[in-house]
Amino acid sequence: KGTSIKGAYYAKLLEKVRAAIKEKRRGLLASGQCLQQNNSPSHNRPIDVTSGRNCGFKILPHSLSRPDPSDYKPFGNLKRYYKKTSFYKQQ
Repeated sequence: KGTSIKGAYYAKLLEKVRAAIKEKRRGLLASGQCLQQNNSPSHNRPIDVTSGRNCGFKILPHSLSRPDPSDYKPFGNLKRYYKKTSFYKQQ
């Protein structure tokens, strides 16, 4: 808590993860593994990206932080549209 991860430590950590996958799930590395990281500066440094690729991971791009789309906008438009429409029960 309150510590930062340096590039060399992160590279060793990825090597440990790869070794653990290799030991516990032998066929999994052959199929190719993806690694998704957040956009923190420590994960976007070139040394960290290359160390991940050197360990055999495919680095997935992380999308920029965007708020979730709101569900309420379409309902306002629908409400205005159907306000002018009258429905009759057919028998």
